[in-house]
Amino acid sequence: MKWGNRMSKKVALVTLQPVDVRSAGAVNLGYYAVKETFIKEGWEVDEYTCKEWYIPNPYEYDIIAFSVYYYTQLINLLPFLKRNHIPYRRTDRRPTILVGGQGCQNNLLNDYIDIVSMGACETSLPFILENHRDLELLSTHPNVFVPSIDKDINTKELGYYDKVDSPVVIYGKNAVVQISHGCRYRCKFCGYSWSVGKYKEKPIEVVKEQLLEAKSKGVTGVNLFSADMTGYSHIIELLDFMIEHDIRILNTDIRASGYTEEIAERLDKLKFRRASIGVESFDESVRQGINKKLTDQQLEECIDRAMRHNVSTLHLYLIAGLPNEQYNHWIEWFEKIKARVEEEERSIRVDFSIQNFQPMQYTPLKDFSFVDFDEKHKFVRKFLQCKYELGWLSRPAEEKDYCNLGGKIGMKECSYLVTMFVLHGDSTGGNVLEELDMKTFVGRSINPKLYSKIRAVCERHPEWYQIKKVDNPEKGVWED
Repeated sequence: MKWGNRMSKKVALVTLQPVDVRSAGAVNLGYYAVKETFIKEGWEVDEYTCKEWYIPNPYEYDIIAFSVYYYTQLINLLPFLKRNHIPYRRTDRRPTILVGGQGCQNNLLNDYIDIVSMGACETSLPFILENHRDLELLSTHPNVFVPSIDKDINTKELGYYDKVDSPVVIYGKNAVVQISHGCRYRCKFCGYSWSVGKYKEKPIEVVKEQLLEAKSKGVTGVNLFSADMTGYSHIIELLDFMIEHDIRILNTDIRASGYTEEIAERLDKLKFRRASIGVESFDESVRQGINKKLTDQQLEECIDRAMRHNVSTLHLYLIAGLPNEQYNHWIEWFEKIKARVEEEERSIRVDFSIQNFQPMQYTPLKDFSFVDFDEKHKFVRKFLQCKYELGWLSRPAEEKDYCNLGGKIGMKECSYLVTMFVLHGDSTGGNVLEELDMKTFVGRSINPKLYSKIRAVCERHPEWYQIKKVDNPEKGVWED
C-alpha cells in the first residue's frame, strides 16, 4: 500500500452483525479480544457496525478489519464495501481487508479479502499487524490465510487460545464473565467444540475478582459465559460466592447430565427459574450416534430435579435432520414431560425449539446431507398436533407455521439453503454475491426472497457454485 513515509497504524474495526449482539442474548467475546490486541500492539481503533453503514474516510486506515460472528454475516461484507466506495478487489490504494471470527472459515469471499486470521486472534494477529503489507510473508504463518496466495482455506490451521484471560464485559446493569473456553464433549454436529481447541478454564480466583469488579460498577446480574456452566470444575464454590455477594445469575442453559442436586440447590437460591437444555433428539440411539453423552435416565432425572427446584420455564432445544433420526420417541417424551409437569401445583411453562441440522466445517458431520424438508414437515405436523392436544398451543395446530411460531421450528427451506450456500460455497459463490449487488444487510433472519435472487444468478452462470434447486423453497409446514 502506498502511504509515503507515514505509518498511520490505524484500523477500522467493523462488526458485520447489523444489530448489537447483546440484544440477541449473546456477547461476542472474540471481538473484544481483537480490539484489545489492536490497542496492545499500538494501533488506533475506530469501531463501526453495519447498522451505521458509513465510514467517513476509509482511506485514512491501513486496515479495515471485519469481525464475522456468524457465517451468514459474510453476505454483508460486499454491500458494506460498496456503500463506502471501497474497491472489491485489492489495489495499491485500498486499505488491507482483514477478516476474522468463527464465521469466516470458508472460501466464499477469497477474491475480495486480503487476509484471514484463523481461530484465536492471539496466535496470529500480532504477526499480521507487524507484516500486513507483506502477503508473501503472512502466507507462511500456519494460522494466517492469504487467499491470493494460499487459494484454499483448508490448507491452514485454526489457532487456539492457550488460556482464558478475557476481561469483564459490562453493559448496563449486567455483565459477562467468561469462566471457560471450549467444550469437554465434542458432539459431532457442534461447530464450536470442533473449532476452538481443548477445553480450558479461567482460574476461580480470577473469576471471583471479576465478579467483584462488576459488582463495584453497579452490576447486579452476571452471565457466566461457558459452553457448559455446570461442567466448570469450581462451579459449587463459584455459586456459593455469588450467593454470598448477592450477585444474580443470568444463565439459563444447563447440561442435563451435569445438573446435579448440589448445583440445583444453589441455583434455586440464586432464583434460577428458566432452564434451557440442549437435548438435540429424544432418541437415545441418535444422541449416542452424535456423541451426545446423555441417557434417557439422565434426561428424566434432570427434568424432575428442575421441577423440584422451582424452575418455572423449561425450554428444550432439538435438531431436525440429524443422522438416523426417525422421530420415533419424540411424541412419547412430550407426553412424559406433560405428565411430570402436571404433578406440580404451580404453573410451569414448557417450550421447544427445533433447529435445522447444519453440517458444520471441521466437524465429523461436515459432509453429511442437508435436511430433507419433506421429512421434517411430516414430523412437525405431528409435533404441532401433539402440542395442541397437550394444551401447549392455544390455537389449532393447522394455524401454526413458520410465520407465527417465532423461529421455534427453525428456518424455512429457502433460508436454510442460503445459509448452506454461504457455509459450503467455494470462491465462485462470491461471484454470485457480487452480481446480486445487494443494497441492504442480512440480519438475524434471512429474507426468503434472497434464495430466489441467488438461484437466478446461478442459473445464468452454471459454472459458478450452485445453490440447491427446489421447486417450492418457501413451502410451509402444512403444504404438500
